[in-house]
Amino acid sequence: MRETSFSAVSQWPAVNLIQGIKMKYKGKEYYFAKVYLGASEMGDFDAARASIDYREASESQKETVATRKAMTLASRVLLRDAYKAEEPDMKIQREFALRERARRKISSKIEEATDEALKDSLMKELEALPSLPSPVCVFPNDELVLNFGVSNMSGEGTLPVDNIRLTQAFSKINMFAQEDVEDFLTWPVI
Repeated sequence: MRETSFSAVSQWPAVNLIQGIKMKYKGKEYYFAKVYLGASEMGDFDAARASIDYREASESQKETVATRKAMTLASRVLLRDAYKAEEPDMKIQREFALRERARRKISSKIEEATDEALKDSLMKELEALPSLPSPVCVFPNDELVLNFGVSNMSGEGTLPVDNIRLTQAFSKINMFAQEDVEDFLTWPVI
C-alpha cells in the first residue's frame, strides 16, 4: 500500500505541466501545474477494471481506460501548488513553463558539451533567457493532498501536451517500456 501523506507524496516524482490539470476545490476552479506520480500497484489496475468507465468502454478502448484510471489512482496533486483558473494566471503559467523547458534544454546541452566555445555560446544563450515568475499559488502553506479523476486529466482546459507528459512519465515510472522477452526469460539447460 502506497503512503499518501503530504510528506510522502511531496517526495514522489513530479511532472511539471505547461498549464496543468483543472480541478474544483470548495466550489472554485484551480489549475495544478505539478502532478506527483507514485508507482502503480496491481490493485490499481484491478480497481480500474472494476470501474464503470472500464465496463462502458468499447473493447478496443478497455485497456486504455484501465491504464488511465490506474494512473489517476497512483497520482496526486498538492493543494499548495494550486493557482487560479483565470486567464492572467494561466498565461503566466504557460509562459513560465515554456521558458523553463527552453532553459532545461540549453542546460542539458551545456552539460553534454565538450567544446569550451560551444559551452560559452550556450551559457550566453541561457543568460538571455532569464527565469520568469510562476503564478501565485492560492494555498502556499496548505499540506492537503488531493486525488483527481480521469476527467481532470483529459477534460476541458487540459492541454494535450500536459496529458502526453503525464502518460509518458507514468509509463517511465512504472517501467512499461516494451521489453524483449529474451531479456528476462531463462530456459532450463537440457
